[in-house]
Amino acid sequence: MTLALIILQQDVPQDVVDQFVENLRKGIAETLKATTKSGGKNLADSISAYQESPKIIRVVSSLPHAAAVDRGTPPRVMWELINKVVGLKLPGGITVFRRVSLSAIMRGKWRKPARRGINFVSLGADKAKMGLPMPINFQVVRPPITVLDVM
Repeated sequence: MTLALIILQQDVPQDVVDQFVENLRKGIAETLKATTKSGGKNLADSISAYQESPKIIRVVSSLPHAAAVDRGTPPRVMWELINKVVGLKLPGGITVFRRVSLSAIMRGKWRKPARRGINFVSLGADKAKMGLPMPINFQVVRPPITVLDVM
């Protein structure tokens, strides 16, 4: 899954672009380590970057939830739970089972809250350009995310 395209704003020598692509993966891994509880090791391992054309670098991940972690997710109603039995853990270790009804959803229950995005691609790209022999300007473009990408 494509996370982002990094579009270089000027002509850059090939050796500088190669170094930027190499630094990009390291910068993304450092950003994930600093901003996630688990260190984001699995997510960082799934990410790769390669030069698609002289001015375009594509950042991809093999994990389906990578885009949601990068950009965040909007709040949503969990319609898929209607008439399903869901286990809820209470304080003290007790588990209670409840059936999700349409009326409960209509009353505003069973909503998944929004999650703020980490923007690890943009932050990693900013870190990657710090160690280059010449300054480069770029724009990070993200393809649209759909609900199916998040689930």
